[in-house]
Amino acid sequence: FDMGPSWYWMPDTYDEIYNRYSNYVNYNLTKLDNSYKFFYNNTDIVIPNNITQIYDVFNNLESDNNIKEFFKIGNQNYKFSEKFLWDNYNIFDIVNLKNLLNIHNYFEKYNNHISKFTQHNLINTLLKWPLIFIGNNPENSPSIYSMLPYIGYNNGSYYPQNGMFVPIDILLNLTKKYDINIFLNSKIPTSKYAVFSLLRSLSRTGA
Repeated sequence: FDMGPSWYWMPDTYDEIYNRYSNYVNYNLTKLDNSYKFFYNNTDIVIPNNITQIYDVFNNLESDNNIKEFFKIGNQNYKFSEKFLWDNYNIFDIVNLKNLLNIHNYFEKYNNHISKFTQHNLINTLLKWPLIFIGNNPENSPSIYSMLPYIGYNNGSYYPQNGMFVPIDILLNLTKKYDINIFLNSKIPTSKYAVFSLLRSLSRTGA
């Protein structure tokens, strides 16, 4: 692949942006047969691009895991976080009975959250690496990040026609269209929020 270890996840998010702000997208997505191969000590684990087969992989490693429940919570966290990306929201979207009952699924330490569903070291690592990949430490990250492994394992990995530069170029052109400034070679004090801020800027501009 043309840009090293790059994964195209969350195609629904890209589609939402394109549908809102662009009339033409000149690439198609190919769903990979296998997402990747994971090397762990002397074990090589191929991660398939099918959630049923992924459950088989995890169950072969640890028969009494509760990964389905982990992914169920990850899906809930994903839907919860989407509201703050696309919708106009108020304090009652955050502070309500449902969210208060599920608050431990949002803000519990990620490592502690995983330990409720598996005791297997390799599965534990497979659920942590998406956080590490984006620069977060699972030891002090909140459990709302369980949406990341859910997205990757449940929705699968894709590759865009003509390479990973294509969606970047499209997003860059969209920012120019809406007069959003892109600063290169500049220090960003809160870099982990950069992508979120960009998407929120697009969303608010189109409101």
